[in-house]
Amino acid sequence: MKKDIIEDDDWGTESTSRIEEKQNQFPIGKVFVQAEDNARSIADALAPIRPWEGARAAKKCKAKPCGNTCIATSKACLQGLSPAQKKLAQSAGKAMQAGNVGGSSTLSASSAATAPAAAPNPTPTPLAALKKTAESQTVTDLKAAIESGDFDAMAKHSEVLYAAGQKNAKDLGISFDANIGGGNGGTDSLMNVLLKDAGFNEPPESISKAAMAALDPKKNLIMYRNPSQTNFDARFDQFKNDPDYTSGRGIYCSGTYVAAAWTGSASSDKMAIKAASGYGNGTMKMAYDKSDLKMAKGTDLMDEQALFQVNLQAYRDSEIAKIKTNQADIDSKLIEFNSAKVSTRKDYSVSTGKGIIESYGVSLKDPITGKRTDFDNSIIKDTGRQGTDPKPWRAKGSQKSYATRREAINDLKSIEATRQAVTATPDYKKVMGQYEKIKAVVIGDDSGGMSGRFAVLKGYDFVRLDHAYDPTYGLLLNRSKIKIQDTKYK
Repeated sequence: MKKDIIEDDDWGTESTSRIEEKQNQFPIGKVFVQAEDNARSIADALAPIRPWEGARAAKKCKAKPCGNTCIATSKACLQGLSPAQKKLAQSAGKAMQAGNVGGSSTLSASSAATAPAAAPNPTPTPLAALKKTAESQTVTDLKAAIESGDFDAMAKHSEVLYAAGQKNAKDLGISFDANIGGGNGGTDSLMNVLLKDAGFNEPPESISKAAMAALDPKKNLIMYRNPSQTNFDARFDQFKNDPDYTSGRGIYCSGTYVAAAWTGSASSDKMAIKAASGYGNGTMKMAYDKSDLKMAKGTDLMDEQALFQVNLQAYRDSEIAKIKTNQADIDSKLIEFNSAKVSTRKDYSVSTGKGIIESYGVSLKDPITGKRTDFDNSIIKDTGRQGTDPKPWRAKGSQKSYATRREAINDLKSIEATRQAVTATPDYKKVMGQYEKIKAVVIGDDSGGMSGRFAVLKGYDFVRLDHAYDPTYGLLLNRSKIKIQDTKYK
């Protein structure tokens, strides 16, 4: 069934590219693991009242005196709920006491009150022992694979998440595209899956205006966002309460864009409010506790991502190099190309101090299909070799040198014939399929060198967009850690 989708509004029109390839060893860091919600049964029980009301009640139950079992029978756990909600929460609590802690079955408004009690369970199952869903475990495993550089594992887990992203898109009634790049507006279904299964998409803690004003801006990162030009109330309510809040595409990557008061000073706060105010008719105010915030600078994240891409490509190339080809297949390609017509042209000439480097293009024509393949700048003549090496000709991509251009062209034919024979094998198609799937899942929302998905899989709650054209910009990823003012800020 199609769902109302929250989309990011425009946050600027410029983009910045900063990818520096580094060849040093892939770093191994600490794996970030986010626990699941420990009160899903109560969320299901309260769902008929409001789609996200159950998650709100469950969140209240995470603190004492309910504990991890969240039985929802004490007064502290029932504060803020209507009489009907309290009745449902108490019914769900009784069912959980009877052994339904962490269960996956849905308790409706009627069944929660009338279901017969099972045998009492005096020792509730600890949260850590509850089995995670397959997708949640897959996200955890993919994070670990990225940290350790295990590309075989990345391929396996990316396959599962890719399918989950397709399903999410279908559920939302939108088209699926893993490689969405940057943009303004639209929904990233793969990002939705990653945020939800990483535990980042739980509704935030709503606090009063007075409580928000009392937060120390030096110890809390204060943020502002104007979510809509025309429909503030609906979007504000969904961002605060809906556990299925969808992630939008933005100018740099996918995520929720905010304006932050980085220093905590009055002038910094004023700048953030001004930056956010241009994107809608209402402002919401949020805060991250800095002591519990894992934040990356955008430029540092881009370097991490560039290194990941270098290693991903190296993995792809090493796997392709392992592919065995049949010499007969290569020979058949050679026969094809040997019977083709060849033309050459001089593209440019530059002085090197040692001699002249000339670059030639080669055009190979298939005599059967008539298809022509151009290899620009593929044959090189370095006259600086003369005197010490009488063979100045070579094919680009080859270490061999030849006395004549024809010999270099034949070498190019051999290289191309081998490439064609390799690319026709099932093993090559498998390696490239894995490579493209990993790339699509992990960094498919990249625009200008930064991916919000990659940031989530690195365990970051928030990214400071220090490369953005507006110095206040930040990318909010972990909604579950923030506090949000429960009323419109301005």
